[in-house]
Amino acid sequence: MKKLLVVFAMGMLLITGCTSTGKETVYECKGADMLGLPAKVTQTITTNGDKVKTQKIETVLDIKALSEVAGLPVEDTSALMLEQVKTVHKELEKIEGLEVSVDVKDATLTEINIIDYSKADLKKLQELQLVEGQKDKEAKFVSWEATQKVLTSNGFTCSESK
Repeated sequence: MKKLLVVFAMGMLLITGCTSTGKETVYECKGADMLGLPAKVTQTITTNGDKVKTQKIETVLDIKALSEVAGLPVEDTSALMLEQVKTVHKELEKIEGLEVSVDVKDATLTEINIIDYSKADLKKLQELQLVEGQKDKEAKFVSWEATQKVLTSNGFTCSESK
C-alpha cells in the first residue's frame, strides 16, 4: 500500500523534450488523502525555467487514523507500515540521485524522498514507472509545466515559495 503511495507521488511527473531556461524558482505543492489514506503530502520543487532540478516529496501519514480504518492496534499498523516503506526503500536506495528516509514518531509516519534530476538516471526512473515520458521517447528532463498540470489535476495546490 505504501509502495503505491510512493509510486503515485513520484509517478505524477511527465517528461517532455522541450527546453527552456530561466531563473531558479522554488514551488510548494500540497495535497492530502492520497489514495484514500489519511496522509498529507508536500512537494517542494526547484526549477530553472521549465526544467525541474530537484523534487522533495514529504508524506506524513496519520497512523492512528489508518489503524482505525484497518481495525488494527496503532502499534501493529505502525510496524506494518514501517516494514512496507523500508521494503520499498531498499529498491529506491539503489537509484542514483534519489534519497529516501522514513521516521515514525508517536502515531505519525513521515517519509521523505528527494530526487536530484541532475544526477538521476531518467531512463531508469521511466523504466520503474516513477516518472512518465511522452509515449516511447526517452526523457531528457522533467518539465515543471507538465508536472504542475498533473499535480493540480490530482488535487494538489501549488504556489511559488517566497
